[in-house]
Amino acid sequence: MLLLVVLITRWFPDYYEEIAHPISMTQVKRKIKRNKYKSLNEMATDLNLMFENAKEYNADESKIFQVCYHTPLYVYVLGMGSECNC
Repeated sequence: MLLLVVLITRWFPDYYEEIAHPISMTQVKRKIKRNKYKSLNEMATDLNLMFENAKEYNADESKIFQVCYHTPLYVYVLGMGSECNC
């Protein structure tokens, strides 16, 4: 995790200033492996946060923004919202 923080701050020095609640797929995977999620909704919330962070930080015309906007997982998570009783 520390390596990821170092790389992000080196490549994107303002990332942690602009993103209030950063989360990565590595963190999500770690939480899954350690059975930290009490529900599918908790995991969906983290995944949605990850996509929202990517969209917030990247320009609308960037490939990262476009992938986050058009990925079926994003649509699925967004559609579940806080009403999922998984």
